[in-house]
Amino acid sequence: MIPRYFYVPLLLLLLLLVALGISAQPAEPTSDATLVVTAAAETERLTAASPAKNNVVPGDPAWLGVGEMMDDAPLDFAAHLPLLYVIMGEGAVAIPRVIIEHDQECPPRLVLLPSEDGTKSIEGEIDIPEVTLRGVGDMELPFAFPIKICETRLETNKQKDAWSSGLLAFEGLQQDNIIRIPTDPQRVLLIADTGLRVKATNLGLGKCNGTKLYGIPQCVENFTQADLDQAGEGSFQGLDNWTLLDLMARAAETRPDLVAIMGDYVYRQSPCPANSTANADCAAINIPANFATNTSIPSGTIVNFVPGHWGDNWFGWWADFFFPALPLLKSAPIIAVRGNHENCARAGHGYLFLMDQAPYNGTDAGSYCLDYTAPYHVPFKNEQFLVMDDSFINPLNGGIDHFNFTNGTCPQAPTDESLIVPTSQNPYLDPKQDNATNADLAQFTTYMEKIRNFSLSHETNFYLSHRPVFAVACDGSEMTSLDWTIQQSLAANTLDRVVAMIGGHMHWLEALSFVNQSLPVQLVLGHGGTDRIPNYVNQDIFPYLQLQVGQETDNGSTLFQGRVEKGISDSRMFGFALMDRNTDTKNYDVTFLSLNRTTSIPKLVELEFQLTIKKGPRVTNSDTTRITHSDISSAGGRMPWGVGTTCTSFILVNSLVTFGAW
Repeated sequence: MIPRYFYVPLLLLLLLLVALGISAQPAEPTSDATLVVTAAAETERLTAASPAKNNVVPGDPAWLGVGEMMDDAPLDFAAHLPLLYVIMGEGAVAIPRVIIEHDQECPPRLVLLPSEDGTKSIEGEIDIPEVTLRGVGDMELPFAFPIKICETRLETNKQKDAWSSGLLAFEGLQQDNIIRIPTDPQRVLLIADTGLRVKATNLGLGKCNGTKLYGIPQCVENFTQADLDQAGEGSFQGLDNWTLLDLMARAAETRPDLVAIMGDYVYRQSPCPANSTANADCAAINIPANFATNTSIPSGTIVNFVPGHWGDNWFGWWADFFFPALPLLKSAPIIAVRGNHENCARAGHGYLFLMDQAPYNGTDAGSYCLDYTAPYHVPFKNEQFLVMDDSFINPLNGGIDHFNFTNGTCPQAPTDESLIVPTSQNPYLDPKQDNATNADLAQFTTYMEKIRNFSLSHETNFYLSHRPVFAVACDGSEMTSLDWTIQQSLAANTLDRVVAMIGGHMHWLEALSFVNQSLPVQLVLGHGGTDRIPNYVNQDIFPYLQLQVGQETDNGSTLFQGRVEKGISDSRMFGFALMDRNTDTKNYDVTFLSLNRTTSIPKLVELEFQLTIKKGPRVTNSDTTRITHSDISSAGGRMPWGVGTTCTSFILVNSLVTFGAW
């Protein structure tokens, strides 16, 4: 085996190239899918070579049972436009966005409106920001976004107050409601992993290694009768088991001041076969979204499963997130964290266009994707949110989806009062992952330096990411901790002013607090709607768990150690959490709510388990000196990849990277 250190000179060379600007351009779309078979001769060959099923040619959506299943989101999304929502961005800039039809003009400007009752007014002068075109798309596959997004950026409190009072608005735009922009939010709604899980083994139901579309191999040729007759294989969640429409409606009724969504908005990577091994009723998502008759597809062309309500296009995003989330989008601004299902191979093109807080690179919607987006901070009066994009990480052996979830095998609480130390998921255990792991660590060590520096402005910080940092899971008969890469990227004082880590990724609810606040509280809200992972963790084990994670120190211990004080890990429900700041103590009371659908009108049920997150700083008398690259190796631990003090950010080429599937 070649030692991992052999790659260091190569990595340094790559870093030098990046510093010279060679890799500074946005990554091209990583899906090199050829969705459309363009040659007429190829169409004839496919048709002749492929036996029809019920007189339907393979590639026709009717082959999958369209029309036989329950309805999904309405195809006529235009009836819901204009669609207004607000994204919170870097420095607490509020970004009102409006989605309109692609051939409409953006509102020309923001205007000051008179107060309807004469009781509201603006004192003094106010700078009115401009309205800009974020992007406009068309029906061209595979990243079809036949919409236009216009936006403005509200930077000052006076601008935000004027907007929240209804005195500042898009000119000529009928606004049904006012999305109030908080400067001091009292209630924050937390949710993650909301999409409908639909992931076929192959597009085409055949066994192939074809070009990938939305991360799934396409089978567009060489069908056999056996291919046509087999049941569809993969992960399929029935629409009757997807509660997001009800959950979002009830969530909006809680009247949050701010919403934080920790990623994985779009799980629909493929069509859903009517005949699937999972017996899941989700084939209604296959309804073609007017692609088949659109002039962007040559006449007579066979399309391999024309996208309906699935994939990294507007129709997938509309059905999997925007339509069910309409009530919540209208209720409060959103901090939109990126999940691993929004990496470039899956739904990253749509994320950057629709959800990312940064300005869009150009105006051609869906035209590009970036593997990494930089961390940013959203400061408010009493607390600050630190936002991390960890969508692009290479976990050991593909990550949590390859864990062994078996009922009855998880550890029991010890009878002798001994402690259980969860194992780590060190990707260096697989030498084939060394290059990717080195790159991950370099990237996220740099990002954690930024997180640490952001945190210095506030005593109370909440870290928002998709992947949990101090969570636990049961893998067969062992307890294990996640996420190794982020744990190793932390310096000793990175999280001194962070009181809680909030994420998703694991498809269940989990909450852990630690004795004497030795670690930040860990919240996992991965039960927001997607198919849940059966979680068999014994609930009486938590007081016996001792986390020992992070870089190894000179004395052989680890940087971060903490005994769990109380915890819950439960996959039996769909739900979210509310975090309310207590007006007296200034601490944060967290309430967990699940959806009860046994009643005629689904309603929320409050869990008995609750916890309080104490205001910061979590570590008193901590060093408040800003960290620079040269300081990192002396910040309390050794670089886990054995490379002195070098810490430089770069983008790794996609061919070196594999992705965890959950």
